[in-house]
Amino acid sequence: MTAQIEQARRGTCDPGAVTYRREGRAAFVTLNRPASLNALGNAVLTGLREALARAGREDDAALIVLEGAGEHGFSAGHDFAGLQRAAAGNGDILRAHRRATWEVVQQIARHPKPIVVLLRGMVLGAGAGLAAAATHRVAASDLRIALPETSLGQMPDAGLTFRLARAPGGSGLLVALTGWPLSAADAMHVGLADGIVDVARMDELAARLANPFAGPLEQVLSAFVALPEPGELSRQRALVDRAFGQASLPGILAELDRLEGALARQLLAALRKRSPLALAVTHAAIRRARSARTLEDAMNLEYMPVCRLAEAPDAAEGVRALLIDRDDLPRWSPASLAEVDASTVESIFAPMLPGEAMRLGAPA
Repeated sequence: MTAQIEQARRGTCDPGAVTYRREGRAAFVTLNRPASLNALGNAVLTGLREALARAGREDDAALIVLEGAGEHGFSAGHDFAGLQRAAAGNGDILRAHRRATWEVVQQIARHPKPIVVLLRGMVLGAGAGLAAAATHRVAASDLRIALPETSLGQMPDAGLTFRLARAPGGSGLLVALTGWPLSAADAMHVGLADGIVDVARMDELAARLANPFAGPLEQVLSAFVALPEPGELSRQRALVDRAFGQASLPGILAELDRLEGALARQLLAALRKRSPLALAVTHAAIRRARSARTLEDAMNLEYMPVCRLAEAPDAAEGVRALLIDRDDLPRWSPASLAEVDASTVESIFAPMLPGEAMRLGAPA
């Protein structure tokens, strides 16, 4: 079993999972599993770790371009169904995978060279957390970001609690709790993207980034980035802040129930379909992340609740209902928010045993 855990942490030998190529001044690092929407399996994480380290060693690589292969999106994040099968009830394997993911997120966030991530198509869950750690997050006009974790009995991770805790008003909580799909403009609004480029010009942008005579990085990006129209969340800022500014999760649902309009009804319906326990833990995690001083502090705080939720019954039930049987009829336990005991939520955040806790540290 120790060998299985180490394999989950380091990944298998699969050089094709991430490709590396040099063009001009840029090192292109590509997630290369388009059939799985470039999900963050162990081989992908290992390939990313090695490619980023290689780019750091090459003196003539002035910047890194991080992208996903295929036409459909950058990354689907965690392969929840695959993880459930691989772990077969062994929590150590699930924990090893989460550690490997967060170590790559930290590697991106602390890399000595600028990293430009090109976000096209669909980006889910931890894929958004990984991308958000880059120095420059470029959203194609067709971008859609969604966080499905609470519908799978789990919570957003990979540093997303840090990002969403700092989003304007109640928008970060809304995204974390409901999985509301974000357009490129909404991704900018909540701090998961920096600028929008027409999808038809993304290949041209990549070529310009590689050109050593194209000028400074910021100048290249500014020549391509367009000013977006306000997204749905910014247009509905008053409603979002009123509802998701409530102090408690029941208060959020009650306020949405009182408010009028299609958005309030859609958000309320989304919350009622998700795991009550995962909602309660996610709500608490985002609020706690507001006090985190660094990305690493937030990921260390995420580790305990993420691991415990992954081993709770709702995680397996969410995978069954949404990814395996696809009946979209999860049987949550507990079945309602009223049945979620505050002491249960607190126990999910309780310190782990010595040696179990996450201990990422920011460089001095």
